Amino acid sequence: MKSCELKKRCKDYLEKLITETKKERSNDSILEYLDFCSRFHGYSFNNTLLIWTARPGATRVAGFKTWQEMGRRIKKGKGASLSLPP
Repeated sequence: MKSCELKKRCKDYLEKLITETKKERSNDSILEYLDFCSRFHGYSFNNTLLIWTARPGATRVAGFKTWQEMGRRIKKGKGASLSLPP
């Protein structure tokens, strides 16, 4: 694929994304998901989706050792239900 074709294709996809996003602004579930994604922008799409599926109200995510360093104790199998106040 030539560079000019790739640029046009990317531009077309971007325009379609903008159009679809404008149409869905009134859809609360889309807005809630985008708000969630904005809190976890450093994570991959797959990890963000896993976090959202396990805990849609999550505000912070950390590994086992990080929670321990913060003075938190986690019961085996209960990591997904742990959350901290903002």
